This record gives sequence, structure tokens and C-alpha cells, in this order.
Amino acid sequence: MVRGDMGCEYFVRYRQSSNTNQYVGGTAESIWSYCDGETTSVPITSDWVGTSKSPQIFKGDSGEYLLYLSDYTATGPGLLNIFATKLMSRGDLYPINSALTKEVFKITTMCDELMPVMEISVDKKTNDVVYRSGADLYVITKEEIEGCIASGTPTAGKKLDLIIQSDFSQTHEHLVTVQLNKHISNVDVVRTKYGQVNALLTVRGQGWVAPADDDESTRQTYGGGYSKVPLRRYRLAPGYMNGGSMRVMAVKSVNETHSLILATDYESKSGAEENFYLLRSDGKGEVVSSDNAILSTLGSTREGGLGSVIADSIAVSPTGKLAAFFDTDGRLCVLDITKGELKVVKTWIREFSELKFSPGGRYLGFTHSARNQFTQISIIDTTDDDLEIVHATSDRFNCRSFVWGDGTLYFLSDRDVNTDIGHPWGTRAQMPHLDGKRMLFGLDLVAGKGKTFEVAELQSHVEEDVEEEGGGEGDAVEDFDFGTDPNIKYTLARNAYLIQGLAPAEYEDLFAYTGGGLLMLFEDNLVSYNLKSTNIGVVLESPGMCGSSSSSEFVWCMDRYQMQVVEVATSSVLEADVDDFAISVHPRLEWYGMFGDSWRMLRDYFYDVNMHGLDWEGIYEKYLPLVSRVGHREELDHIFKLMASELSALHVFVYGGEYRSVMGWEESYVNEVASLGASLSKTAEGYEIDMIFEGDPDYPFIAQPIYSPLSHKTLSRSNQVGLEAGDVIVSINNEDVRSLPSLWYALRGQSGRSVRLGVLRKKSVGAEFVVVAAISPEEADELRYSHWEWETRQNAKEMAKEEGFEVGYVHLRSMSGAKAENAFMRGFFEDYNKEGLILDVRNNHGGNIDSWVLDSLQRQSWMYWESRNSNITNGGLGWDEQFAFRGDIVVLVNEHTASDGEGVTKGIMELGLGTVVGTRTWGGGIWLSSDNRLVDGALGGSAPEVRVYDESGKDIGVENHGVVPDIVVDNDPLLNFPMNTDSQLEKAIEVLKGKVAERREKGPFFPKGEVIKDIKLKEGVC
Repeated sequence: MVRGDMGCEYFVRYRQSSNTNQYVGGTAESIWSYCDGETTSVPITSDWVGTSKSPQIFKGDSGEYLLYLSDYTATGPGLLNIFATKLMSRGDLYPINSALTKEVFKITTMCDELMPVMEISVDKKTNDVVYRSGADLYVITKEEIEGCIASGTPTAGKKLDLIIQSDFSQTHEHLVTVQLNKHISNVDVVRTKYGQVNALLTVRGQGWVAPADDDESTRQTYGGGYSKVPLRRYRLAPGYMNGGSMRVMAVKSVNETHSLILATDYESKSGAEENFYLLRSDGKGEVVSSDNAILSTLGSTREGGLGSVIADSIAVSPTGKLAAFFDTDGRLCVLDITKGELKVVKTWIREFSELKFSPGGRYLGFTHSARNQFTQISIIDTTDDDLEIVHATSDRFNCRSFVWGDGTLYFLSDRDVNTDIGHPWGTRAQMPHLDGKRMLFGLDLVAGKGKTFEVAELQSHVEEDVEEEGGGEGDAVEDFDFGTDPNIKYTLARNAYLIQGLAPAEYEDLFAYTGGGLLMLFEDNLVSYNLKSTNIGVVLESPGMCGSSSSSEFVWCMDRYQMQVVEVATSSVLEADVDDFAISVHPRLEWYGMFGDSWRMLRDYFYDVNMHGLDWEGIYEKYLPLVSRVGHREELDHIFKLMASELSALHVFVYGGEYRSVMGWEESYVNEVASLGASLSKTAEGYEIDMIFEGDPDYPFIAQPIYSPLSHKTLSRSNQVGLEAGDVIVSINNEDVRSLPSLWYALRGQSGRSVRLGVLRKKSVGAEFVVVAAISPEEADELRYSHWEWETRQNAKEMAKEEGFEVGYVHLRSMSGAKAENAFMRGFFEDYNKEGLILDVRNNHGGNIDSWVLDSLQRQSWMYWESRNSNITNGGLGWDEQFAFRGDIVVLVNEHTASDGEGVTKGIMELGLGTVVGTRTWGGGIWLSSDNRLVDGALGGSAPEVRVYDESGKDIGVENHGVVPDIVVDNDPLLNFPMNTDSQLEKAIEVLKGKVAERREKGPFFPKGEVIKDIKLKEGVC
């Protein structure tokens, strides 16, 4: 915000949350003005659909100008440049219904640099302008700017040659303490030829070996002489340690001496592309370089490459000959490690997971989505030239989490389809609800002839005992160790059978076959289940994340503090040496690797393989030089934002990097400013209370706190009298607030603590004291939002009542999960019988429950119920479909209605369910999953992955545009906030009033039923 000499302030409305060039959605930044004494604010740049921001006052010899950044071009949004317009007088701005005309001058042009102007500042003394583009600063003199205005010819100014004297401490090599559940992204376990068990760890871009043992003394310091030499943890692959530029993404055991490594090396000829390497893992390894890669992914799928490998999908066969994985295009690939040859499975299937080789290494099983979206288990014979896929389980159920046994494939399935809701009667439209329980099944694998596999026609709930169950008709189950003879081909028995003695429950995962049982995750514990005795024994309690080794000999489990390895055959538990684990990081080298990863993953995760027509390799070359100038992690994020914004797509976010904190946790806590849960204004006496926040009193457990620390409902619990609007706070903990620069100085570090307030009540004479418990900033935000939500609901109902009808009000802060579903149920079902409904999705930040909300709103009434003493008017049964909303709907939206909030709004418009009122929404029409994480856990540019289109194949028109309301109403920032008006809500009530009147003209809202027949005998009939 800047202030001119004419008593007018210039400010920017909105802030774009995505990193998007050429953005024209609802939160496109726009410059507004407000002059002292006026009651409304005035839009200055609303005639441009793109971005206008960063206003600055420039004083030239010819007058005052407003400088600002804008992406304006005559043909549509382009790069941000500096523009100027003559500073307008109060008479030019007001009244706001007059035509606002202005002449605009372009000051800069960034066509040569092809990077936008990101920041601008005017020197108040010289009126020279300094701006930043990319990593460089430029200066434009006052005279040059006036020349641009006079001639209409823009300039680039002069680049400043700066030398910064610093040790750039954040670029120095340092040790990073390993946080297991954050930094370890891939795990395998191997037994060496000497019998030692080692965990192979992928740790923040490095490959490490950590020994696992049950003898703690083996990890102690070596005592010399004849004492036992302790086991050692060592680095396997270079990573960034000792100056290495390689970034390791996965380490998998091939055999007792070698490992398969997936890695990139930005200094190699393959640059940011991934390569597979074969490396010794017994501590005698050679240096890895791109020259000894056994396979390169060969770049973009657009150019015939594999793109990016899903690192945690890699599976290596127990024989060490083959590896399998799937890529970001969902293709299943099989790699012959010994030859470096790759086969891509030709299939329509794209949603693969759980790749697991048979014990003999010939067969590869996997789970995937069937065409009906149910999860299915399928198998391929890797010796088959066509790699034909055979479905081992039906698509009638979800079948997942399988393990290979001796002649049997064990898996979990949700065939126990039982709802705990028995009827649709009662409040809130009860729907069938599945309990999420699964059962354990077995599928026999039998020797066969001819074709490798036959398609299994499975049956469920076969009640015979597991040892007596045979194959289908004409098949015989043979007792053999499946897969030990690679020359034997197998077919599938016709029947899958239920394993007895294991009741349906929420079993989570199967990890290994023990020879006579299974290791599985159940009730958050790793348990051993005996197939014969049906006994369950706990192996590890609350082990955290678990997985199985390539050899199927081990199951590993890891939480935040420890890693444990379970030997499958004996269920014995070993402790992996991850204590005091720290790795060396060279930040600059890591940043180069992260830049390459960000660029490659944006390319390979983005929904459009053609990258919106961009030369993506050229984008890499454009931004790579900036990495050498990065001095701290936040600057690297800035490069990510610049690069990702080139896609001109929404849902592109950069966050989560390991930023160095200026203050430690204790310092951050004591400097945190607590809140009193009220809005205050400074006066001559102290700080007057304008408003005390309170949420919905009928739902005290939804949000905490529900009442302000100053309210009577809070203070009465301690036998004190609450404060009211108009009361004045004069002191905090005996310190006069008038002596402080701000009230908040006295509230630092006071969250959750008792604070003694001196107050002047408007209804009494003299100061008195109250003791309150201050709340945290997060609690204050929640309380204020809850207050606004509750107040808006009350206002809507009162306004409707004044207009002669009843209205329901539902506000959805998001569309995410149970909290959003609960919010809809709380607001909708209590008012489903009203004549009007306001669905308020303003400030909704998205999620994925639009279909559930739309389903509820699409219900229609087709018949009604009435008894002698009961109908809808007195609380009796109403109509079928139950809880169908029969009134009129208005949806409130604003520029911060985002993602699935836009989805539900667009759905209501397209389905003709209601009228949309407000302003154009955010514009996020391509969905994402945020899978493309970097080594430090950050998002270096989330890639929008799933496009949205209609039945004709056309885009639904939301992406980078937003949903345009049926009736456009903007809440003036001056009226909406200081004066507490809501023009959008007022318009919603006005629209509903008209709709209700139209409905009433057609007949009563609750129709009256007729008697079916009169059976009285007619005269003369006997």
C-alpha cells in the first residue's frame, strides 16, 4: 500500500496463490484506491483481466505518476513489466459510477531477458527506480522514466553490477541429522555371504548400508586387540557427500554382493535424466558414473523415453536377474539386469502397484485398477515374449496386498460387503456404509500344460478347510515349492477360498509367507498368523511403516525413531543401526540435483505430455544458470516458482523446503503474539473493544475455542464478569498499554497463560481487573472464522425472515474429507424443508467431495406421505426421495473459491440446480496429487496431473479462468471489512425472495393429499 499527496491510498486486492504466468482467474491481482473520508474504494486497473500489482508513487517534473507491475499486452497477458499512469485526483476517482479513464505508459520491456519483473522500488530521494528480474537488479533513472512517458518507448534500464561480501554460510557443507520417516525414501534388506543382515537405505539422495543385529555390543566402539570388531554403517553410493553430484533415488538388493541403483547425475551427459546402475554393496564398490549405467530412461515420453521411474515401485526378483517398475505414464516395465534390456508391457492398464516376483523369479504379480476401478491382482510370465497379463482375481471385489506362498497366492479382499445402516429412515438421510473389513483368501497355483496361465474364474466364501481345498473341476493341486524350478509352467486353480479361523477385520497389509503362516499388519501391529493353528502373535507393536525385502526373507519396519528388521522364517527381530545418523550435504550440489528433479518431474507428471507447447528443454537451459547464484534454500524455491509458472497452469505450488530458521523453537514460542479473541481499536484511554468473537454455541466441540477469552461465557466459569464492546483495556499485567508501541508487545509468549487485564467498563466508573487465558494465533484465526460463519448464518436467516420466507445456510470452508462432509450435514439436513438454501463456498480451498454434495442436492421428490395426524408440516414423514431439497438454491462464491469449491459450483450450474452469485472464482480446473517430492521433502512445483472435460471432450472452462457467476456482485473491501456489510449475501436473499414468490404463485410449498376413494354405497345400490 502506498499513499499519495492527495490523501488517497493505493492498494492491491487479492494475492495469487498458484505460481502461474498469464493468469486471468479470480485472484488476479488488481490495484484499488481509497481516499480519506470516502465510504467506498475504487478499482484502478479492473479494466485489465490479468495481473496488476506493486503500486509505487513516482514524482517526476511533469507530475506524480503511479508506477505498477502488470502483464498487460494488446493480445493478452504476457510477462510482468513496469507501467505508469498519471496519479488521479479525488475528483477523477469519485463518484465511482463515473467513467474512469487513464492513459497508461509502458516503462520496461523484458522481451530480451524473457523473465518478468518481480519487484519494484522507487527511491524517494532521487525518484530513480530499481527493479528485479530473475537474479539481477536494474536501475532506471528518473530522467529515463520521464523519457519513456514522453516518447512511449520502453527501456530495460541498466543492470547493476553488485558484489556481495558474505561467507554465504548456507552454502557450506554441513551434517544433516537423519529423520527416518522424512529422509529415508526407500528400503531393502539383504543377507551377505558372511551371514550379516544389512538394511539398504535411500537417504536424502544418498545410498547407505546400515547393519542390523540383535546384539547391541556389535555397534559399540572397537576396543582393539582381540575384541570383536563392531559392525559399521557406511555410504554405498556417492550422493552429494564428498562433493558428488549424483542423486540416488532407490537402492535395491540384487544378490549378496550387488545392488541396483536408480540415480541422476546433473554433471553427466544425461543431466537430469535417471539411470540404473549395478554396484557392489559389500563395501568394495566402484565409483558410479553415467558411463557404467546399465539403462538410461532416455528422457521425455514425448521423445520416446521413459520419463521418471516411480522409485518406490521398483522390485527385484529373488534370483537377481530381473527388475520391474512402473513409470509416471503408468507403464509396467521389466528390466533384465544381466543384459540391460528393457521390455514394456503392452496393456491398457495404467494404475499399477505392489510389484512382487514369485520365489523362483519367473512370475511377476501386481495389483492394478480394473476398468470398473476395483483393485485386481494379475500376473505375467516374464519368459513370455508378449508378457501377456492374466487376471488372477475377479474385478467383482477389491483384491490387494498379496504374497506368494508354497503353491498358493494369499491376498486380502473386501468380499464381506456388509453395511451397518439398515434403512433410509431417520434424520440426515442415512446411506449404506461399509465397515472397511477385509478377509484373507488363498488362490492355488497348480502345474499346467500349454498356455502359461488360464484366466481364473473365482468364487468366494468357499467354506472348506484350507488344507483340503482343491482346484477347480479337472484341476489337481500339487504339493510343490512354487517357482523353484524355472522350467515348470503354472496355471491357476479355478477357486479362490476363504482362509478359515481369521474373522473379517481391518487387515491392512500382507508382507511375507513364513512357510506355515503370514506376517501381516493388523490393528497397527505387525503380527504372525499361523495357517494351521489360526493363532495370531504380535511380532512388533506399532511399528510404523513396513515393507518386505526383495528376497522375501525379511520384513522391515520404521517409525520416526528406529528401524527394525524381522527375519521371516523365525520372526526374530533385529535392530538396524540408525542411531545418531547424520549425513554430509553440500547445499550447492544438492540444489543442482533438486533443480533437475523439479524440472524432470514437472515434465513427467504434468497432464499434457506436450507441456502446453513449451520447449521444456529450453526452459531447463533458461533457468539452470540461476542455480549457481542461489545463496539459500528460499532462493532455490524462487527459481522453482519461475520455472513452474511457465506452464500457465493452476495448482502449481512450491513449499516445504528445509529453510533455516532465524529463531529456535523456544525463541519462536516466546515471540509468538497471543490473542484476546477480539477486535480492538486504539483510543486515548487504551484499546477499546470493537467486537468479541464467538462461534456457533450449539456446536461447542467442532472448533476450539468456541468463545473469546473476554466473553462472559468464558469468564463466568471463574466467577468473573465478561467484557463487552465499548469496554477499554488500559493495562496488561500491570503495564499501561498507552506506553507501548502496540498492545501486542505485552502479549508475546502469553499463549495459554493467564493475563491480568486492567479495564474500564462503559457501564461502570473506575478501572477494575479481570484475569483471562490468552489464546494462540491459530486458535484466534479459528475463532474469528467461526464467528464470521455463525454471524453470516444468523444474518441470512434474519434477512430472509424479514422478507417473509425461511432459508437454510451451509458454509463449506473446504471440500476435504470428513470435516467438510460433517459441515454439509450439520447445515443442510436441519433446513432441508426450507423454501430457500444458501450454499456458501466463499474462501473454500477445495478438496474432492463435490460428487457427494451434488448427489444430495439432486434428490427429487416424487411422492408424499400423510397420515391422519402427521405430515411434513408437523414433523411427520415428508416425501420420497427422503430429504430431497424442493426449494431454490443460491451459491455464493468469490475469488478465493478454489479447486473443488469451483467443481461443486460448476456442477450446480451445469445441472441447473441453482443460481450462482458473487465474483469469478480462482480458476483451478486441473487436479493434482502432489507426488513429485524433492529430497528434502519439499514440492518444487506441484504438477497438475488430471484434466477435466465434458461429454464432448471440451474443457469445462474453469482452468485459468474460474467460474463466472450468474450474477456478479463484489464486496467492496471498505464496506465489507470495516463496515461489516455483505453485498453478496444481500443479493442472495434478494434472488431467493424472487424465486420463492414465483414458486408460491404455482401452488403451496407443501401440497395437500387427496382421499383415494369414497366407498359409500350409492343410492339404489344394495
